[in-house]
Amino acid sequence: MLHTSMVYILIRTFPECILVLFSGCILLNLNIPKSKVFKTGIIYALIVSFIRILPIHFGIHTLLSIILTTFILLYFSNKNLIDLLATTCCIFIALLFSEVIYLNTFTNIFRLHYNLIVDNFSLSSALLSLPSLLIFLILVKLINIIQRKFNKFMSM
Repeated sequence: MLHTSMVYILIRTFPECILVLFSGCILLNLNIPKSKVFKTGIIYALIVSFIRILPIHFGIHTLLSIILTTFILLYFSNKNLIDLLATTCCIFIALLFSEVIYLNTFTNIFRLHYNLIVDNFSLSSALLSLPSLLIFLILVKLINIIQRKFNKFMSM
């Protein structure tokens, strides 16, 4: 079971889930109304929050979130499953790298204590974790630029 507070879920998990779905739309070049992505993101966040309180190991939470993300992107698009899985993997890799970059930056450069950043209960920890979502969006945009250049190169 992943121990976390309701404050942390509202401030961190909900925006993260919405951004994960928006990122999927960006990487798959989907033209979905933002309101639909936002509403689906709220439902997705509720399900992810429920998954996180289940008495299962931490890695299983992530696997279930990846599967759920893939199915939501399938709902949004008519892409094949391989493209959807690849996109979902890119999203979660970008999330992982954003956390690593964020943790290294804030612990080594800003000298914040690691426990303050990864505490899943406090309001300050939830607020301090938000910059990693900006890093995540930057990484997704970089992936999107690389994808477009690669596709352009392959179509020549």
